[in-house]
Amino acid sequence: MAQNASRRSLLARLATLPVTAAEVIPAAATPAEADGLLLAAIDRFRNAVAAHNVALAADDDAMERYDAPEFPETLYVRNTDCGLVVPVGYSGRGDERRYFKEVTIEYLRKVPCERVVTHARPATMEDGFTEKEVTSGIDIVVRHTREPWPEAQARADEIVAAWDAWQAEVERRCDASGRTAAKAALDATQPAYVAARDALLETDARTIEGVIAKAAAIMECCYPGADGELDFASDVEEAFAGPALALTLTRNLHKLTRVA
Repeated sequence: MAQNASRRSLLARLATLPVTAAEVIPAAATPAEADGLLLAAIDRFRNAVAAHNVALAADDDAMERYDAPEFPETLYVRNTDCGLVVPVGYSGRGDERRYFKEVTIEYLRKVPCERVVTHARPATMEDGFTEKEVTSGIDIVVRHTREPWPEAQARADEIVAAWDAWQAEVERRCDASGRTAAKAALDATQPAYVAARDALLETDARTIEGVIAKAAAIMECCYPGADGELDFASDVEEAFAGPALALTLTRNLHKLTRVA
């Protein structure tokens, strides 16, 4: 009910705008004739949305059947992991347990664990120090090297192996539940939807009836929220990539209402 009321309100406002349609189309043409291309674009868009919604429902059903495997205990950060050389630290928020991110795991897969070893010895005159500096016993020569770190490498290998096993189990359960196939089918509807959406946006309305029809097709992508009200801004932003929607209706109305 809220959706229909909102749509009627929008279309009523559009219908009150001044029109000089004779400047755009032959006077003898009917609205259906003048907007034939637009009406075809609207049908194409509605068919694409319908196909997408069917695939989306199948994906939702598969998701209901999917039983996600437990997140591996091995992938949670341990107090002894603080020495691991990683590029981005750990993921996690607030008081939640921290766990290794995929990007960190891929780093551990590719880069051997090393630690910095410090070598220090008394300075000599051959090192460029003076006799006084050498005899003072204060100056030393310090050198740092990077060396393999077996303990950290063992932990890194454990993390990578646990991640791979978990990912394999996720994939197996996705296949068994039909989620993999449903996701592929849903993704396959996207190109047709995008092409139909863009065609709708790019096809001009040549009559005020065409503008109303285009607006109605657009409003069909809006759904009532928990409070029963249409979330127009959010739904349209998701379906039509935002500004393109305002531009198409503004362009069409401008063509119909401009004064010669």
